[in-house]
Amino acid sequence: MKKLNLIALMTVLALMTTGAYAREASFEEILGGDSGNIIRGLNAAELTATEKISFPVPAGMESCKYSSVQGDVCSFTCKSGATVTRPRLNSSVAQNGGCPIMIMVPAGAPKAAPAAAIANGRYVNDSGCLVEAENGANGTVLYVEERGRRAMLGVLNNFSGGDIAAFCRPAAASFSGGVLTLGCQEQNNGGYSTRGTAELDLRGGLSAVRVRGEVKKPLGWKTDTNISCEGLRPVSKEKLSAKPGISGTYELKNGYGEGAVTVRQFSADGAEKAEFSLSTVAGPNAHTADISGVAVQTREGDFVFFGEDGCKISFTVSHRVLTVSGANATCGAYMGLNAIADGEYLKKN
Repeated sequence: MKKLNLIALMTVLALMTTGAYAREASFEEILGGDSGNIIRGLNAAELTATEKISFPVPAGMESCKYSSVQGDVCSFTCKSGATVTRPRLNSSVAQNGGCPIMIMVPAGAPKAAPAAAIANGRYVNDSGCLVEAENGANGTVLYVEERGRRAMLGVLNNFSGGDIAAFCRPAAASFSGGVLTLGCQEQNNGGYSTRGTAELDLRGGLSAVRVRGEVKKPLGWKTDTNISCEGLRPVSKEKLSAKPGISGTYELKNGYGEGAVTVRQFSADGAEKAEFSLSTVAGPNAHTADISGVAVQTREGDFVFFGEDGCKISFTVSHRVLTVSGANATCGAYMGLNAIADGEYLKKN
């Protein structure tokens, strides 16, 4: 057993001479997340505090420990307090999502720029664009509008992924030079093939948003959404309301169909109610859905409509998006064959 321990220790020492584990630290610190398994293999229980191994850092260098990863960029915190970044490794054995446990850098390395972020609030430019960013626990939703053209994007907090509503769910993400790019190749979206790209310029804050979505038609790909909002600037730092009123006109637009729902909220009989009228057209054969009625607000804050033949529709509003659910499964009496009503409707007015 002692011979095996010595062989394992020599292996680790060999790795250290190549820089793979270079760090001024105790043996357990150097092994990081794998310390439990490897230390047990070396009978660490037999080692006293004074027997732990320490390795010097060469003159003019300092050790930097892994701290986080965003997209393809790994961040490390150095002993001096500096933060440095390195490209993520394309490795099946690397820990921390492809980032080394630690690295060595010249002492006094310049600090990296603060990590990019999307601040909560509204952004406008001089060309009629409006972008609203709503931060959540896991990421940020962006509602983008440019002269009547609308799009909705989702971005995870660590920039590892997101989506482009109606085109890419999920969307792959990459972050380089302060620009976050989302995109996907051909995806099936409600019976249609779609693809799309989006760019968020985060240099100095959210300064530009570009969205392009395409739908595959019999004669090839057709651009369905093309938005370019440059020169954005924040206009408000107030937190967006999570529980707005539901009144308004909302539009549905995806690769399979389009439509609208108009809602008017009012109070009656001691309850909040919503009178609505929903109409959609979907598919190559123009399947239609026409549903209207009055929904009643529940204790959870949603509005629910109960119609004929077991039809039940839920309306949930979050800022500028009205989510309609349950209609496709229960409201066949109001809808044509292969028609749709469920989906995320973006507020128009």
